[in-house]
Amino acid sequence: MDKISTTGVIDQTIYSDGGNVMYIVNVELNGNIVKAQSIHYSSKTKSLPNGKKVSVNYWETPKGRNRLVEILDKNIVPCKDDLSGDLRLLASFGILVIIVICIFMVKN
Repeated sequence: MDKISTTGVIDQTIYSDGGNVMYIVNVELNGNIVKAQSIHYSSKTKSLPNGKKVSVNYWETPKGRNRLVEILDKNIVPCKDDLSGDLRLLASFGILVIIVICIFMVKN
């Protein structure tokens, strides 16, 4: 699954119920156009319009069933990068709750 750096054109934008954005991208590979699905991006950032030409990293699964792209644009944030701060906050809150419960159990 080597990533290939190439260009593509945004064909369609898909918004999910969870607030994520995915793109269907027409990727240029050896003179052929291949449709590929992007990874999930945060909808909190700028969205890309249909028809925009973008730089992408393209890869396929070993059997070639799934074609995926990662759009290389500094104005959009992949969900995996966007959630790190939220998850850290949630973990901190969980630890705080456990500490409070332990304190109450020791006092009783």
